[in-house]
Amino acid sequence: LTPVPIIHMPKVTIERMSKLYPAAEHPRVAFMGTRGSLVSGIYSTAVKAAGYEFVSPDETIQEKISYLIYHDVKETGNLNKDRYTEALDDMLTGLHCDIVILGCTELSVLNEAFPMPQLPIVDAQAVLADETVKQAKKLR
Repeated sequence: LTPVPIIHMPKVTIERMSKLYPAAEHPRVAFMGTRGSLVSGIYSTAVKAAGYEFVSPDETIQEKISYLIYHDVKETGNLNKDRYTEALDDMLTGLHCDIVILGCTELSVLNEAFPMPQLPIVDAQAVLADETVKQAKKLR
C-alpha cells in the first residue's frame, strides 16, 4: 500500500473540462490523439459519462492529426503552426465541436509552442501535470 495516488489522466481531464466548459453549454467534445487512443475508447467513455457528446475525427482529419503527431513532432521536430491550427479548426468549425481534448503528449508540445487561450482546448498532459503537483503538495 502506498500513499501516492494513481492519477487517471482521462478522468482528471474530464473533471477539469466540466468545470471550464459545462456540458449544458458546450455539449460537443472533439478528441485529438492517436488512432490507438481513439479506438481504445478511454476518452469517449469518460466524455459520454460526463454528459457530453463525443465527436471522433473523420479519416481525413485523423490523417492530419497523425501527421502532426508522428511526422511534425516525433520524426522531424519541425512544429507546423498552420497544420496544427487547421486541425483544430477542422474539429471546432468543421465538425461543429465546442471543446477539443488534446489526448496525446505530442499535441501538448504543439499546444505549448502555439498557445491559443482563446480556444476551448483542454490539454490532457497539462491537466495531468497540474493534478500531479497538487497531489504531491498534499503529501508534503
